[in-house]
Amino acid sequence: MNQILTFIQSQDVFAWVGALVALLSAVIAVASLIPGDEPEATLTKIVSFLSKFSRK
Repeated sequence: MNQILTFIQSQDVFAWVGALVALLSAVIAVASLIPGDEPEATLTKIVSFLSKFSRK
C-alpha cells in the first residue's frame, strides 16, 4: 500500500488532468462528426460531467 501512495505522490497531477482533458476533447471532436441525435446527447453528458470539476 505504501508503494502505491508513493507512486501517486510522485506523479504530476496536472499532467494527468491535461491528458484527460485532451482525451475527452478528442472524444468530443469525433462525436461531433457523427450525424444524428445520439452524439448530441453524449456531448451533453460529457459537458455535465466536466462542469462538476470547473471552478466558478
